[in-house]
Amino acid sequence: MKRTFTIVGMGTFGGQTAKALYEAGAKVLAIDVDEREVERVAEFVTKAYCANVLDEDSIKAAGAFDADAAIIAVRRRFDVTVLATHLFKSHGFKEIIAVVDSTQESSAIESIGATHVVFPERDMAQRLARNLTMPDLAEQIPLGPDVGIIEVHCPASFEGNSLIELNLRKKFGVNVIAIKRSTGTFAERISIEVAPNPMEALRSGDVLVLLGKSEHLSEFVDEFGQKPMNPETIQPREEEKNGAPEAEK
Repeated sequence: MKRTFTIVGMGTFGGQTAKALYEAGAKVLAIDVDEREVERVAEFVTKAYCANVLDEDSIKAAGAFDADAAIIAVRRRFDVTVLATHLFKSHGFKEIIAVVDSTQESSAIESIGATHVVFPERDMAQRLARNLTMPDLAEQIPLGPDVGIIEVHCPASFEGNSLIELNLRKKFGVNVIAIKRSTGTFAERISIEVAPNPMEALRSGDVLVLLGKSEHLSEFVDEFGQKPMNPETIQPREEEKNGAPEAEK
């Protein structure tokens, strides 16, 4: 079932979020008090509605309270953010994302019901700083300010050893959460083993999916000279090149 979102505020952040969610298959109701902003995003969302978010009857008629989650993206108007968050909370919303401009606003809005906060300038600054200071991890999937997931080629020194033998969690503070490897068949080039068997030996060509703190991931990359890579760079085994496994002799 498609998730549904009510997004209040069609500025840069709200408009881009609305479009991205809609393109990802979600149902999106976009609300803004400025009719020009509503018209600007109308073709990129399920429904766009011009109204004051504090006009409860009006946005209720538009279906604002029928969504799975609300995103309050009213920048520079923290008073409206507070009242809107309270309004959606009173209608039973269990997921309310609020855009804020300071740590004080973040703390305050969470205290009245926001389940997540977005601090664009801070979040972007942290991401930029992380990418500049740890360029090898620039393509990691961030899970928080200092946690991420990266993919690395299996170091040659790991080949033939099991995850238990390597004990990467103790030595490097990282966890192998999945292994990607060539299947040896043309139809299904790459298999992904989630929560891999810790007793199975690693092979040449394996790609390790690592979870850990950014500093630990960076140390691992520095130690083994492995950079995050695209899964498409996994090379097929020799027998794959003919479209099928080589017959046994």
